[in-house]
Amino acid sequence: MLLEEFGLGDVNDWAGFMLIRVLSNHADGLSDEQRAEAKLNIPVGYVFVIDPKFGPMAQYKLPAGHKKAGETPLDTAIREVQGETGICVPPERVAYKGDKWLSTRGDHWRVLFVGDIFEYELRQMHDRDAENEGEKPKYFTVEEFYECVRKGNFMRAHFRMLEEAGLILPLGRDKVA
Repeated sequence: MLLEEFGLGDVNDWAGFMLIRVLSNHADGLSDEQRAEAKLNIPVGYVFVIDPKFGPMAQYKLPAGHKKAGETPLDTAIREVQGETGICVPPERVAYKGDKWLSTRGDHWRVLFVGDIFEYELRQMHDRDAENEGEKPKYFTVEEFYECVRKGNFMRAHFRMLEEAGLILPLGRDKVA
């Protein structure tokens, strides 16, 4: 994607965020349409990171970080995911759905992407990349993710971003009665 396609206006700084959805291995090799028809486009889990340097206040969050010179928001998000999780999400499996938020200071955009990987690609996950600043990646099943949120162990602002973008169900709607 070209930088102009993100509609950033006069604010030319950003942080790229990515929701890493983990799909069933059975979905690998299928087209988007085939995955949807077989209901294999529903994630079995997600990958998030935690920064232990915050001690007992540390919460899980989306992999994210600020741009480097010459990057688009997509480039930033892909680089940050690899740096914080070790996972290389192929660009063709990353989607931008037009979701961005101006930071509370108004000095940069928070640009949200969704990246899909398959269960077997979780083997790539590690925290030893040169770009890693101490974040620890972790795989959560969908149920474990909502439990993490309920316990207050997931960054509230990141949960709201995912909820507003329609990428997750609001709390209370995540379970079928």
